[in-house]
Amino acid sequence: MALGDLCYRMGHIALNVRDLARSEKFYIEVLGMTPVWRSEGEIAFLRCGADDLALLQIPPARLGALGHGGQRLDHLGFRVRRREEVDRAAEALARLGLAISHGPVDHRDGSRSFYFPDPDGNQIQILYDPSQETSGSAWPPGSSGHPFATRRRRSGSDAGHTRRGPSPSGTRSRC
Repeated sequence: MALGDLCYRMGHIALNVRDLARSEKFYIEVLGMTPVWRSEGEIAFLRCGADDLALLQIPPARLGALGHGGQRLDHLGFRVRRREEVDRAAEALARLGLAISHGPVDHRDGSRSFYFPDPDGNQIQILYDPSQETSGSAWPPGSSGHPFATRRRRSGSDAGHTRRGPSPSGTRSRC
C-alpha cells in the first residue's frame, strides 16, 4: 500500500531559524501569515490559507555548526485523517523495507506521528492532528493544541506555550 492512500495533504513545512522572533515577525509582517501557536523561544506556528509553516529555533549549540549556509529544512509534514492511520502508514513503510527514524509516538495534545527519511535524508513526518480534523477518533476528546509542543523538547511543562487566534490587528489576512 502506498501512503497516498492515507495522506490527504501536505500539512506543513518546518524551517530551522537562527532568530525565532525575527523570523516570525518577517513571515507575519512581510508575507501576511497568521500566528496560530507558539512556544516562547522554541517554535512559532503560522498559517497562510490552508498551508502551515513551523519556525523552529535552532538550539544555541548548533548555531555555530551551521555557519551562514547549512540545511534549514527540519521536516515536511503530511497529514492523515484518523489517529489509527499513523500506525497503518508506519506498517506500510515497514513492509516496503523503509526505516522509521522516530515514533510512532503520542503527543500530549492528542496528536500522533512518526518520522522517516526520504532518499536524500530529508525527514518526513506522518501526522494525525485532532485540532485539524473534524472526523475520526480525536484523542483525548475535546483536546486542542499542536503536536510540536513535544516534538523538540520532550521534558518540562507547558509553561510558556500560548495559542493565538486571529492576526494581532483582528483582521483576516489573505494568508
